[in-house]
Amino acid sequence: MAGLGIESFPLWTLGWAMLSLIGISVGTVYQKRHGANVNLVAGTFIQYSAASVFFAIGAFALETREVVWDIQLQLSMAWLVFRGIDRCHSIAHAADSSGCGVAGGQSVLFGAAGHRAASLLVVR
Repeated sequence: MAGLGIESFPLWTLGWAMLSLIGISVGTVYQKRHGANVNLVAGTFIQYSAASVFFAIGAFALETREVVWDIQLQLSMAWLVFRGIDRCHSIAHAADSSGCGVAGGQSVLFGAAGHRAASLLVVR
């Protein structure tokens, strides 16, 4: 197993990965069953707010809160901004052409919410 690089991380990390996979799967099934009638913008806002609180607690407890503004970080952040703008335009175009009755202003919010919101918009 030396050629696979398995010795480079502890085996218990696979347990955390499996727990994460199970959590994501259960959450997806639960959301499909019980969250079908939730407004997409409101639901996304609530979900992101709850996640932000959870991760802020972890960040303040475990991180140094120092940022090294090197070129890799700056390019990564620029990529996220430009990719978000591209998604906003793509989703706005899909909403306008599919006849789903979504206003243009809401489409921008869907694009900012990310890929998951885009896939939900297409399904509806």
